[in-house]
Amino acid sequence: MPASPRKRRTPGREANPLGEAGDVGPLLLGCIRGDDAAKAIFYNRYKDLIGKAILLKLAQVGAPPNIRDMVEDIRHDLFVRLWADNCRLLAQLKQPRCIDAWLTTAAQRFTIDCLRRAGTRQRQETASVAEKPAAYQAASFGPEEAERTKSLRAALDHLADEDRLIITLYYVEGLRYADIAAILRMNMNTVAARLRRTKQKLLRLLVEDGHAG
Repeated sequence: MPASPRKRRTPGREANPLGEAGDVGPLLLGCIRGDDAAKAIFYNRYKDLIGKAILLKLAQVGAPPNIRDMVEDIRHDLFVRLWADNCRLLAQLKQPRCIDAWLTTAAQRFTIDCLRRAGTRQRQETASVAEKPAAYQAASFGPEEAERTKSLRAALDHLADEDRLIITLYYVEGLRYADIAAILRMNMNTVAARLRRTKQKLLRLLVEDGHAG
């Protein structure tokens, strides 16, 4: 009986004990065993996914002015939680192929928990679904300005979460196209096009409500 042909090894390429990019099982096992190299690879592979999930959740509940600092703080605290108790949370993941969805859900839930723990004042400003970015609040405005702000809030409610986030990052945070593109994993042309379309939609909604200009 002829011997089975051996698989050829690519010269100069050693097998990665932590798995390839699509092989999450060995990487998770390495993290659970306390392998610092595995944790570093895991962090670099999933930090952007987690950051985007946090950004989207903050946009849904009303992104605060210091959104960039909050994303970094929440992401850091989430990784601390993931590494705690020998990666107990990661060890509970039954289907490694679902890691992206699992981390996205975990990041969004953790974001809400962080906002709730921030205190009564912070909850009033950021955790209420009815609230919007501080730049749009009208507590100290006169009646006319308050009415315009109310109309703007209503118009923002008609936007998709990611479109509202682009508006917030550009006008409230003052980020450049390149920064927004990096955060949302888009190219700059897409960011510019979506920002232009979103501004046009907001203007149309405000005109219909009689508060443009």
